[in-house]
Amino acid sequence: MAKLNFRLPETQARWGLWTSVLAGLTVVALTYFVFKGFNVQTMHIPFDSTSKGLGRFRPALVNVTAAVAVLLSLVAGGLGYNSLGEKRNSKQSWSWISMLAGALFAAAAVINLVAWSQLKLQVIK
Repeated sequence: MAKLNFRLPETQARWGLWTSVLAGLTVVALTYFVFKGFNVQTMHIPFDSTSKGLGRFRPALVNVTAAVAVLLSLVAGGLGYNSLGEKRNSKQSWSWISMLAGALFAAAAVINLVAWSQLKLQVIK
């Protein structure tokens, strides 16, 4: 098996595209974790941190997933930006897609994190 050579712009474009796909999946999971149980009438996201189930880990899960999504998005955007405009890069479209998707998913992760911090409501029993 050949070693990965990140000096080649095609390799950077390919890995930028794959990390942007992973960032997109992470943002989808983050959106689910944030808006699960969203109440439209009161505009709140209720959660119970004293429950015996997985609800007690929900704030930590949201924060960790947001951090992973932002990190993957920044890596994807960086790889796309670094390989963009190289004459030897035959996959310029992949570089553009990874750079723009990285920026989009980083913004979406931050928006989800702000929505969580503004709309969460601790349920008291």
